[in-house]
Amino acid sequence: IAVIGDVDSNPGLTEQLDLMNKYHVQTLLLAGDFEYTDGKAVLDDLTKHGFNKNNSDIVVGNHDSARDVNSWLGTNTTFGTYDFAQGKLAVFNIDANIQFDCSSPQFKTIKNNIEQSQAQYKIALVHQPFVTVKSKHPDNGQFDCYNPMFEANNVSAVLQAHNHNYQKEIVSDILYGV
Repeated sequence: IAVIGDVDSNPGLTEQLDLMNKYHVQTLLLAGDFEYTDGKAVLDDLTKHGFNKNNSDIVVGNHDSARDVNSWLGTNTTFGTYDFAQGKLAVFNIDANIQFDCSSPQFKTIKNNIEQSQAQYKIALVHQPFVTVKSKHPDNGQFDCYNPMFEANNVSAVLQAHNHNYQKEIVSDILYGV
């Protein structure tokens, strides 16, 4: 599994994708913000490197078009569950650009999907982070809503982006990474 976020069409992205191919990455998770200047070029680069809706997942970032993400994933929603590795890995996309608090339809859907999942590994994918150190962008304000649900349902990791740096924090035995 490889995870990237806040990318754009440039030689750095191509180099990262070349490394993913070199190390035989089977699943690519893109934690949002791929459309700063040319989202189509980013998606074309992913495709050239063998990534498609069957082996990759993209969550909507604040610089992305929900339409483009939906087209890539072949879905009509910007949140939901995607299964990989013959069902051993489930990724739960959370769209923090629309209502996602505890009373939202999105939260109820995500909660139900996580509770029903039999996957060995459960990963939440969101652009705007639940947990972050002081950076350019604050946390998304919904940690107290989501973390108990993640903890109760054995979510292994919450993968985030938005702040253009690397962060790792363990909370309630869950890896929160930026």
